[in-house]
Amino acid sequence: MGDIADDILAVMQLDESRTTYQETLVALDAYFNSKKNTIFARARFNRKVQQPRELVDSFIQDLHKLADECSYLTLKDELIRDRIVVGVRDDDLSKVLQGKQDLDLSEAIRLSRQAEARKEGQNLLRPRVDLVKSFARTSHNSGNKRFVPAKQLSPNTTGTKCGNCGKSPRHKKEACPARTATCHSCNKKGHYSSICRSSKVREAQVADKACHFLGSVHHVGEIDATWTAVLHVDGNPVKFKLDTGAAVSVVGERFANGRSLQSCDKLLKRPGDTPLQVLGVFQAKLSYKDSEMWETLHVIQGQHQPLLSASACLQLGLIARLNSLTTETPDFRTEFPNLFKGLGRLKESYTIKTRPDIQPVSIYTPQKIAHPLITKVKTEIDRLLSEGVISPVNEPTDWCSGIVVVTKPNQSSVRICVDLKQSCLTGGPPIKFSR
Repeated sequence: MGDIADDILAVMQLDESRTTYQETLVALDAYFNSKKNTIFARARFNRKVQQPRELVDSFIQDLHKLADECSYLTLKDELIRDRIVVGVRDDDLSKVLQGKQDLDLSEAIRLSRQAEARKEGQNLLRPRVDLVKSFARTSHNSGNKRFVPAKQLSPNTTGTKCGNCGKSPRHKKEACPARTATCHSCNKKGHYSSICRSSKVREAQVADKACHFLGSVHHVGEIDATWTAVLHVDGNPVKFKLDTGAAVSVVGERFANGRSLQSCDKLLKRPGDTPLQVLGVFQAKLSYKDSEMWETLHVIQGQHQPLLSASACLQLGLIARLNSLTTETPDFRTEFPNLFKGLGRLKESYTIKTRPDIQPVSIYTPQKIAHPLITKVKTEIDRLLSEGVISPVNEPTDWCSGIVVVTKPNQSSVRICVDLKQSCLTGGPPIKFSR
């Protein structure tokens, strides 16, 4: 402690030559501990709450440090537990902890850590939304309803940095170097893209109406005739575009002439999440060939091409749902029966040529067969003899190769093989055969 300790010892009138180390330590403890204010320490402890972005472990460690100065003695663990229950930022976690009958400190710490880990996992799976826009309903004289977006958050005008160029200190707008710059994010002049507010805010729209999506809203001259059909609407022919991406059927305002429109309680959006102006709805009888149905048609302002919804296309038989594709395999056995009967045999004889430098191979002792395979091997040899695949040799020969017995996958029969690739020549001219 240096000179500070010397000054303290001088104030306490302790003689270094006569005082032992233990006596000095006790005196210093009494000097410093006497300055602790228990009431102030307990006030700090009772006001301690978890700060934004503060980890649960850090919050609990601070509680332990504050509790050490409060002289709680045996009540220390219980009071720390109570402070965790009321001091955590997660309201749901606080309610869970309050509902535990026999909650102790270790259980409170364990549940707090689990809740924090679970929330971090949810933030990774579902990114946080910075701004939520709500929609309010306003009525018109005609009974229609539309959604009006709430006011956006006003930009922060305080701080030491310029809100247009990001430099500090703040300066007048006339002296800002970004006053003539064009933002690459929003294409507006007066600020840099690095501090553009529109590119940093992700907005989510929350509507109190049912929302439906229109897959395609075209202008005049952009209609593909391949996906159109002429339907009769209450007996009048109308050319519809088959829109399998549309949730509802829509028509233009010219169809509202002479009809009594009802108010629409649905929010219709086009690609790009842009709301559409719905003037109203009416019921109409649609017919196509031998199919008829009643459909709710939504009248949209500025809609030139009528769109038929996916459900209406299915009900009128204009499209079909294909859940699976079935491919038929040709029946070659029926088409070529001769190829699948019997063993099959070449009509002309074929001479197997041997290599001139190969010495004849012959075995002079009977080959041993495993006892479990003897019956199967004998059955296979009899079958090959009966079908003419092999023939017995009852006279001396220079060639006599051993066989290789292989069990087939079904384990009920065997395959008998002979390796002659070292002795026979291959790669000759193709064999001629007649169909």
